Amino acid sequence: MAEDQSDDLAHGCASAREAGPRWRTQIGRWLARMPDTAVRFKTRGA
Repeated sequence: MAEDQSDDLAHGCASAREAGPRWRTQIGRWLARMPDTAVRFKTRGA
């Protein structure tokens, strides 16, 4: 999904970050395990 629907995933990630600090922490941990995905999100501004 990260490759095929990266725009949808980035939008969902951004929405989840707005949900609160716990969501931001969990997303940060998830992205730490997926550095390639984290780079894609950063280039898209997510």
